[in-house]
Amino acid sequence: MSSPATCPELSRKVYEALFKPLRVSRHQFKKVLNCMKLVRSLKYQEVYAQEKVTKVDSLSLVLSGKLVVSQNQRALHIVFPHQFLDSPEWFGVSTDDYFQVSIMAMEESRVLIWHRDKLKLSIMAEPFLQAVFDHILGRDVVKKLMQVTQVSETIASNGFLPTGGFEDEEKPMLLLKKGNEGHGLTALINRQLQEEHAPLLGRPRLKQPPLVSIPASAMHRAPSNLKTSAC
Repeated sequence: MSSPATCPELSRKVYEALFKPLRVSRHQFKKVLNCMKLVRSLKYQEVYAQEKVTKVDSLSLVLSGKLVVSQNQRALHIVFPHQFLDSPEWFGVSTDDYFQVSIMAMEESRVLIWHRDKLKLSIMAEPFLQAVFDHILGRDVVKKLMQVTQVSETIASNGFLPTGGFEDEEKPMLLLKKGNEGHGLTALINRQLQEEHAPLLGRPRLKQPPLVSIPASAMHRAPSNLKTSAC
């Protein structure tokens, strides 16, 4: 097992992507770094969190890959690099509570995990850092809500998933042709994951509508045997 604190390149990327733009000094970032627990590697289709089974005891940032968040076997949204898996749970949810969603890797992914309580205790004495985390995580929650709302509204109005606008132009959303079968994003993700016998989300497989296009430049109980990776 390798601590993120011993991975200079990983730490630098996280600092420059999230904290440096908010004028967090490297000295202040060390406090954040000391609360990091591990980097977990997820295989394709591996479950990170299971609805009503996995406890909310960490704060997790996607480093690479992408994961799908679902509830009652219905997909809600997709989490991309430099987005958090559990930002909604940061606000008003204790470590004794359980995830109300499931999170699964859509491809090989790496996730940076913080000790949630240790991090909260550490920044409690630093009002500036507390404000920084509230800002970063609050913005992350808003993006998730916007994605869920926009996907639902767009499918309801014209049957297509939007091509972007949730994060940036380099991370496109797929397009889904309108049809009477499937459940919007759930159907799309089942199609994308291409499970051979049955979809990973929702009910037994139905014939899916064809994908129209995939723009090249535009587009939530973890197992006990966690797989971790070094830099």
